[in-house]
Amino acid sequence: MLRSSHWELGQDARLREDLRFRQTPWGRWMRAEDLLGNDALHRELHAQRRGSANLNKSLDVVGGLFGRRCVFCPGDPRFVLQGDEVRLAASELSRQPVIEDEVGDLERYTTHLPVHSLKAAAASEPAGEWGPDAQEQMIETLGWIRVSSRRRLNSRMFVAQIEGHSMDDGRSGLVDGGYAIFELWPSGTKQLLSVLVRGSFRDPETGSYAVKKYVADQRDAEGRHHQINLVSLNPDKERYPDIELQVEDEEALTVVAKVIQPLSPDEYARRPKPLRRKGRRDLDNEDALERVHERLSERASRFFEAQPAATENEEEQPDTSVWNSQVVCLDAGSGGLHLEIGPLIGLWKFVKVLVARAATGETKQTLASNARLRPVRVAVLASDGAWTWGAEGFEDDPDVDLSALDVPGVPTDRVSAFRVGADGVGKLLSGDHLSPGQAYRLLVPSEVWESVDCSMPTSELSDGWHLAELALPSEPRPELVDDLEKLGFRLGDLTPSLSFALASWPDEWRSTLRGEGFATFAAGENGSTSVLVSVDGYEAEVDDEAQLFVHGPGGPRRVSLPAGSTATVELSGLSTGQYFCTLLHQRTRVQPAHLPFEVAADLAAPPDASLGTNVAGESTAGAPNTVTRAWRGDLALLAQDEVAVEGPPGWAVRVLWREVTDDYLATLELDATGQLDVPRLFSLTRERRERRLLGDLVLDCGELGSLVLEHERHATVQGVGSVLGELARTKGDFVRRRAGAFTQLLPMWFEPVGQCLGYEVETVAELPEEPPVHAAAARLLVTERRADGIGRRCKRVLVMLEELQAELGEELLDWIDGVCLRFGVDNALISTGLSWAEHRRRSRLPLKVWELDEVLAQDELLIAFLRDVAEGV
Repeated sequence: MLRSSHWELGQDARLREDLRFRQTPWGRWMRAEDLLGNDALHRELHAQRRGSANLNKSLDVVGGLFGRRCVFCPGDPRFVLQGDEVRLAASELSRQPVIEDEVGDLERYTTHLPVHSLKAAAASEPAGEWGPDAQEQMIETLGWIRVSSRRRLNSRMFVAQIEGHSMDDGRSGLVDGGYAIFELWPSGTKQLLSVLVRGSFRDPETGSYAVKKYVADQRDAEGRHHQINLVSLNPDKERYPDIELQVEDEEALTVVAKVIQPLSPDEYARRPKPLRRKGRRDLDNEDALERVHERLSERASRFFEAQPAATENEEEQPDTSVWNSQVVCLDAGSGGLHLEIGPLIGLWKFVKVLVARAATGETKQTLASNARLRPVRVAVLASDGAWTWGAEGFEDDPDVDLSALDVPGVPTDRVSAFRVGADGVGKLLSGDHLSPGQAYRLLVPSEVWESVDCSMPTSELSDGWHLAELALPSEPRPELVDDLEKLGFRLGDLTPSLSFALASWPDEWRSTLRGEGFATFAAGENGSTSVLVSVDGYEAEVDDEAQLFVHGPGGPRRVSLPAGSTATVELSGLSTGQYFCTLLHQRTRVQPAHLPFEVAADLAAPPDASLGTNVAGESTAGAPNTVTRAWRGDLALLAQDEVAVEGPPGWAVRVLWREVTDDYLATLELDATGQLDVPRLFSLTRERRERRLLGDLVLDCGELGSLVLEHERHATVQGVGSVLGELARTKGDFVRRRAGAFTQLLPMWFEPVGQCLGYEVETVAELPEEPPVHAAAARLLVTERRADGIGRRCKRVLVMLEELQAELGEELLDWIDGVCLRFGVDNALISTGLSWAEHRRRSRLPLKVWELDEVLAQDELLIAFLRDVAEGV
């Protein structure tokens, strides 16, 4: 063949037109009639689990099988050609050695060394006369391995696999699973040498034998040591302690061998990597497992990255690029869509309150102290659009820039999907593929929900949007698949789920710098902790097809799962530190699942999980999962300093106003001292406290229970007279001019007057029959507190006329009686706006007509008027 430089000049053009030649896949040329043997040689080396072969002999064998001359292309990157020997390239080799059962006498201790286990070598005894076969007679040999040593080999040397991490300092080369050359029964000083020793000690990793660095003090006049230390090179002394021996222990200590040379993968013959099967993961081969553990270690390191120090200098600008803000979705009972902000490492200490503003003008607040070190969430409406964050009091300060936290709103023309993690928080997905085996929350805009025919059960949120919560099984029903397609989603690959069993629920949840949550468990009293992990949806047809890998301080673990789809795995003996679990299936179409957690000894004592309130000097303690009536009275008369709510610092409190239904107002968080922001609470409830006669202010604290402040305001004659007088003064002339214009008078006159008299005016869509004169009717509703809660009922009807006289025509009275009967009441208030009268059904007595101007002029008339027409005065 011509040299490569020849082809680079384009001189192969003549060969391209010559049918006697053809090109190999690697750009070299060969005779067309010859057989290319690279693939056959590659398969043969893998089948024999060898890393090299004699090229000519191998080609003769392949050519003999096919009856054609066989050639080899050296451009194949899978091979390295050295003289007559062809070797697999380093990328094709595993870390596992080629162990030969027998080798020739000329190769023994020249190019090959015996392989022993450290345990077997440590149990050996020195031979009286060391001969060429002494080692094999003393120690059971696992086989022979070809090595490339920097020293001349001798008959005392052997190769062993290192066990444990105690000698791994990043430089020694004595890593767990690696190989090293040892020399048996060394003579002379062992000081500062890495040696294999056995004795009466107990090593955490290997027991009564260990590979350690031998460090002894200077011998005394009698030639004895006073102290011997077997030193671990690993700097983590808590996990890999040194072994300190007393003088009397020296006799029981035996130095079996010394380390001659740690072997890098290029210094011993290695087996080829197993050929990968399409669509399958190799979870059995040692090399493949090593790659899995390496990738798991890298992923764990990326997840648990170090937290930067908080900014101490008020003038220093924090690194806002690492701050986190996003929309998340909780369950419907918790309010659905939330803004999540934090942790905000380094947030200026002078910032006390963070304010989020929606495109619609809605605002939400949270305490900055809560968001500095952990994520906090505030409930929002999906229809509010995008949100921007700012610092209260520093909105116009260009140096206090929180624009990095701005969050785009969820789309209003399509469904948003949130994948639910082990912490129960749904994170927004960017694609349209949903994986069977996972839990999701689907947020559906009201317009989309109305336009699709979907049978999926949902919860309707307060802004008309719908929230669907579903756990996709491994094989979803066709009806569910159809519903998901209607909502714009497709099914992806099966992804099992990892979660914590209820019997092993985390003690708390922490978060990474990026706001990713992970569970934290308290370390056991003896330093050992057990965690139960629930595995669902892995669909293994046989045992060991799916496996759970755990990366942690004690080294990698592997747990084989049984055939089936669900299992519970106990991870026992966990020391303090960070762990990362990954579930892998041999079928590549089953996606990996991950579960990080931590075992910590520094968990703070749980906060006092009690809830209490003090209102106007009355103290009340809440009870877990219980509704507690804390106070009853007129909330509008309370001052802010008369109300205090106390609980665990940072605890979320949902504020609701309850009448017939619950109106969600906001979610507030207790500050660092455990106090509720009462000014914010009063601001949220001001309109209801001042205008409503009846209602419940509910402080929902989740599992800590709910506190209820019962609001009851009884109107006074003076108060009602004052409000009616102000209405008559400002709107009386308008009512006179617009007499009979009931559509205009209802919102501007009858509704505020009705509220003043203790009613809620509700318009009537359909009347039983047409009135004989120009008239209209409405229901007068009263809100009452009952034994089973607050209810509302129709107490009277309001009949609006253009003119009102003491005697009405029989036909009009019959119509008014029909309206009363239609709504199940016996009394009607008849009014033109400024004239009022009460009518009892079926009564034909003349009416007592009250003129509002006259009533407001005399207190006696006002009292008599209110006695006839008002409620709750």
